[in-house]
Amino acid sequence: MHFGEKLDEDRFLALIDRAYEKGARTFMTADVYGQGASDEMLARGLAGKPRDSYCLVGAVGHDFYNGERAGSRGFPRFTDANLRTADDYADYLRMATEKELERCGAEHFDLLLLH
Repeated sequence: MHFGEKLDEDRFLALIDRAYEKGARTFMTADVYGQGASDEMLARGLAGKPRDSYCLVGAVGHDFYNGERAGSRGFPRFTDANLRTADDYADYLRMATEKELERCGAEHFDLLLLH
């Protein structure tokens, strides 16, 4: 779960704390990053910080629940016709958002992006 330099969890958590200390108040994650591992790590990094003191941004759209990774192209979009029809888009987005919120330990996102 990295792009560029690999970052172990202890260092990641220290960076989140330092960023928060220095005034960073927007934190973004996407469900596909580490197939949910990024959400869980960010939740640990934000634990103990008042939820109303920061902006939490989530992103869903690459289907790692039902799709298969295609090498460097990653996981298919949720709109892939091999996975579902347009009638099922809303159900997928609701499910993916609820699962990401659970992993983030949050009740809501301040902003949700299609990734």
